[in-house]
Amino acid sequence: MRMTTSKPSVSSNWPALPEGAFAFASFSDLHWGHRRNDTERMIQAFDKSVYGNGLLSYIKLLVLAGDVFDRLLNLNDESIFAIDRWIARLLKRCAEAGVVLRVLEGTKSHDRAQSQRFEMLYEFLELKSDFRYVKDVEVEYIASLGCQVLFIPDEAHTSTVETKEVVQAMLQAKGLQQVDLAVMHGYFQHQLPYDTKEGSYHDLAYYESIVKHWITIGHVHTRSRVGKALAQGSHDRLSHGEEEAKGFVVATCRHPGKDDAWFIDNHHAHVYRTVTCYDMTAEHALAAIDAACEGIPTGSRVRIEAEPEHPVFESMLMLTNRWPLLHLTKHIKSKSEKSTVEKILEDVLSKWTPIRIDRESIGPLIEKRLLKREMDAEQRHRVLTHLQECV
Repeated sequence: MRMTTSKPSVSSNWPALPEGAFAFASFSDLHWGHRRNDTERMIQAFDKSVYGNGLLSYIKLLVLAGDVFDRLLNLNDESIFAIDRWIARLLKRCAEAGVVLRVLEGTKSHDRAQSQRFEMLYEFLELKSDFRYVKDVEVEYIASLGCQVLFIPDEAHTSTVETKEVVQAMLQAKGLQQVDLAVMHGYFQHQLPYDTKEGSYHDLAYYESIVKHWITIGHVHTRSRVGKALAQGSHDRLSHGEEEAKGFVVATCRHPGKDDAWFIDNHHAHVYRTVTCYDMTAEHALAAIDAACEGIPTGSRVRIEAEPEHPVFESMLMLTNRWPLLHLTKHIKSKSEKSTVEKILEDVLSKWTPIRIDRESIGPLIEKRLLKREMDAEQRHRVLTHLQECV
């Protein structure tokens, strides 16, 4: 059984590389526009990770492995202007440093193809750097690095089994047995604490067999390293249950016998803390909550978890007055509730089948719905004809 390992954070003293070797950095799950977090503050933390430690002078490739956005944003959203400035800054700084930049489409319900804004700003800025936004499964030869890179966005096909078949056919068409790197959005089974349905997770053994060096994968917000698979996790904390360290990953390629990878911490990530008070008296619970709140940044979120009848909840008003610059919430549940939720989740996941909606599939999907209605064949035909005209 493989063991998940992690490397400590490193400073700007990056390891020296011989000629022909190179390093790359992978970020994912930035989730700009998140409703709970301040996007501008998350962007400031990203900028410190990229520009504050000599990273761009060390790496040759920077990848954003999906979920740059959290949700579909309107043009008047307060975070849009900060996001556009961030995109322009990243494009220009990568161009100035000669760093290849690749942006992968993530989960459709998050990214919503909004990373097209990179393409728009790249064209507007009239840059000549090596940048691409990747929204389909493909194998790309990056000439400046002399390497083949496989890109797999999330939900590329109706199942990961089909995606694997597409990848294999693509390799055969290009006369390749292996690629140098893979950049993916999705998950491997070992990344989740429960089993999921075949076809929802990617086949780690297969991808390790076709990738020479590293597989970087986004989607699961917790970092892990198993074999060649590097899951950098989210760059910031986005909810309770994500109290672990956050950041990104840097890895080296073609350093004979010495290729390695490091998780680099984002020390400016939002703080989410949960104080469990099940077996505490009210006095001890209040002391634990005060200890959790002491010294953490403004806007941090502290969740108080206990049974419905726990006396600590009678002190919520006093606690919110004591810590007015923090978000304090209560999470009322019994000890046994967690295992019940996990069972329900596993049951849902075992029955869930993804549905891909595009120009080719929307017609048959709508037709199935229409067949369930009291509608004659001529009416159905008119609806479907009009639909095809619209798409």
